Amino acid sequence: MRTNALIYVMLAVALIVSSCGGIYNRKSTGQSSLSEENKNYLAVFDAWTRESRIYDGLETKLISKATFKSTAFRQAYAVEYARIYRVKGSAYDQLVSDQEKAASDYHDVIIAAYVPQKSWDDFSKKKSMWKIYLTTDGVEQILPLEIRKLKKKDPIMAYFFPYTTTWNSIYQARFPTIDPKTGNQLLGDPSTGLTMVMTSVLGSAEFQWDPQTKP
Repeated sequence: MRTNALIYVMLAVALIVSSCGGIYNRKSTGQSSLSEENKNYLAVFDAWTRESRIYDGLETKLISKATFKSTAFRQAYAVEYARIYRVKGSAYDQLVSDQEKAASDYHDVIIAAYVPQKSWDDFSKKKSMWKIYLTTDGVEQILPLEIRKLKKKDPIMAYFFPYTTTWNSIYQARFPTIDPKTGNQLLGDPSTGLTMVMTSVLGSAEFQWDPQTKP
């Protein structure tokens, strides 16, 4: 009797596991797996992401990653966003157009920053201890139009910028591409490359991008 009871229990467990597995495998989109499209986006994301740190001896003062939202990055973002949310037709054309316009109007950089003291995490404040600017030649400095702190709990942000953690803060620094007074392009010739500098009394961190970057 015990043998029969054990067999029944094992069969019941097998049926439950099989049933659960059947339900789990019936996915309508397959978005939970790492698709080829997702791999393509992550490759572009990695290509336009840089990391820099500030140390004082063995003590860490800053760990930061920055993603430059280049035209190539925005194109990959638009494709991946459209895939996830099934954006098609004119809506997709508008999505791509908006990203192209943003790339033309601004140099946007997403910044993930970890500092060991909360008071140092003031990147978006008007009287921040940090100075952040873009340069191409180390001489001309373009200051951001704004630095905005982003919500880390936003699942969309965490998906597209996977360095988002509970330990860091996420910001977007927006820099102009055109001088509003003269209408001239800022930063000289950006084809020579861009450098973002984050500097303070703690030290300086630099992030360099080559516009010809490819995944």
